[in-house]
Amino acid sequence: MQHKRIYLTGFMGTGKTTLGRVVANCLGWEFYDTDKEIEKDTQAPVATFVLKNGEEAFRKLEDAKLLELSVVEGAVISLGGGTLMNPKNIEICKSSGLLVYLKSNLSVIYNRVKKRTTRPLFKSEADPEMSREEAMKKLKLLFEQRREGYETADLTVEIETDNFGMSIDKIVNVIRSGRPEKKTWS
Repeated sequence: MQHKRIYLTGFMGTGKTTLGRVVANCLGWEFYDTDKEIEKDTQAPVATFVLKNGEEAFRKLEDAKLLELSVVEGAVISLGGGTLMNPKNIEICKSSGLLVYLKSNLSVIYNRVKKRTTRPLFKSEADPEMSREEAMKKLKLLFEQRREGYETADLTVEIETDNFGMSIDKIVNVIRSGRPEKKTWS
């Protein structure tokens, strides 16, 4: 097996944590969610930390956590949606493992995250209940800021709403076969 760790990237609501746990289980590897690891360290939910300390302080913790996890062998690591905005984090992921982009339609993402209160960047300052139009506009803007990082991935898996099983199989098969080539599956 060529890769010793898998990094899952993608926008919020693409299933990085859910899919990551299953992929790790299939491979007999450990699973880490950078957001959950940061929450353990700070003893505060990410949303609370960001609202209290700001996004820049959170990104510094995120960078440090990625660097710490980048040496763990046999690990599936779910990255925060904005982790790859830092080019150094892209280098860390690509030099130490397989970077997998979980890609999904923004409408699907909206339906998955619209009622979650744990998304600090998906809230309106004036009203926590955004209209669909306002939310989609914010999602599109945020996605465009992050898209370039996502597209550096070694493997892109287009997530369909009812097809998680196939997505898991594809990632596991790439790891087991050791195929390093850049590929997109849908």
